[in-house]
Amino acid sequence: MKIKEIKKVTLQPFTKWTGGKRQLLPVIRELMPKTYNRYFEPFVGGGALFFDLAPK
Repeated sequence: MKIKEIKKVTLQPFTKWTGGKRQLLPVIRELMPKTYNRYFEPFVGGGALFFDLAPK
């Protein structure tokens, strides 16, 4: 049986978006609670925050 090597992929926003939050991610992460049960992002835009918060 062969074992495949799996590369770690970092998710990135799928489009560059005016008003994007990518440059603010370190600040937003500091303000987010350490644990939460639900996450809503009604204005996802390019998805920078969504992809950053996705389980690693």
